[in-house]
Order: sequence, then structure tokens, then C-alpha cells
Amino acid sequence: AYDIQSERARLLLPENGKIRKMGRGWIKPFMQIAASLLVLFTLYYLFVYEPYTVIETAAGQQKELVLPDGSRVHLNAQSTLRYNSKTWDEERTLALEGEAFFSVEKGGTFEVRTDAGSVRVLGTAFNVKQRKDLFAVDCYEGLVQVSYPGDSLKLAANQGLSVIRGKVTAHAPDREELPPWLAGESVFRSIPYIYV
Repeated sequence: AYDIQSERARLLLPENGKIRKMGRGWIKPFMQIAASLLVLFTLYYLFVYEPYTVIETAAGQQKELVLPDGSRVHLNAQSTLRYNSKTWDEERTLALEGEAFFSVEKGGTFEVRTDAGSVRVLGTAFNVKQRKDLFAVDCYEGLVQVSYPGDSLKLAANQGLSVIRGKVTAHAPDREELPPWLAGESVFRSIPYIYV
């Protein structure tokens, strides 16, 4: 007759009399692999992964691009535009170094940030220029809110503002419809020679 109890005891008790642990030997290697993968993913996310879209132009080069919401940007020479394409639907915020003309589609808040100040769109078409100590905004259509160290104000269509080395000057845009640089022209009025 076959004795189930004795056969079970024989399987669980090897020759040395110690009970064998069964089925748990895979947990420790699995946890080590999982920990290694977590460390690799974290390092990738911190040092390699870049959710930002960066567009740059060289000297004498201009680029036209369409943002994820359909807004258009004309990027002037020696300029850089940076935005997070992953969170664009929640936050339409761009970082600009240089000069760009924006034609913004309706939607949530649209903000252009520079080292010298920021422009929050309340309308649709405007130009922003930021180079060293120069920060200039020209509104061509609608309304924009300009913030810079020490103040914040709104510009309506055909109004402009320059901040040069901390000195604020109001002006009208050089053209009524588009900035001159889009037509290949350079226009300078009452500006220090260093910015020419």
C-alpha cells in the first residue's frame, strides 16, 4: 500500500534531516533586477530624458514653426525657443532667447518668458525681442500684458515698449501689420549702437 504521509515526509526531509524551503528562491533575484531597473530608469529620467522641444536659429537664419495648438512662431536669427510639448495642452508657456513674432490661436493662457521679462497674451499677434540688456515688445493685434522688473502693463494693438538697461520707453511698432525683420529689413530708431 502507498502511504501518502511517509512519501510527503521523504520529499520534504532530505538525507540531512533539514526541511527544504520550496518556491521562494526566485524572490530575491527578482527584487534585485527590479531595483536595478528602477535605478536605471531614474538616471535616464534625470540625465537623458528631455521633454522639451528646442528650436534654434543660426546667424542669418529664420524659421517658421507651428506650435501644438496651431499658433505660429517666426523665429529670428540667433534665437532659441523652448517649450514642453508634453504639457502644452495644460500650460502654453515658452522660453525665448532672441527675437520672435507670435500669432497665437485662442485658448488658455499663452506666455513667453525671457531673462528680461515676460509677455502674457491677451490677444493674438506680437513681437518679443530680448538680447542682453534689451527687452522690447510690439503688439500688432489684440492685447498683451508685459511684465519686467519693476512694473507690469498692457499693450494694445500698435503699441510698443522697450526696456534698455532699465530705461523704459514707449513707442509705436515700425510697421502696422508685421515686424520689419519678417520682410528682411532691419530698422533701428533711438537705440544704442551696440544693439544694431
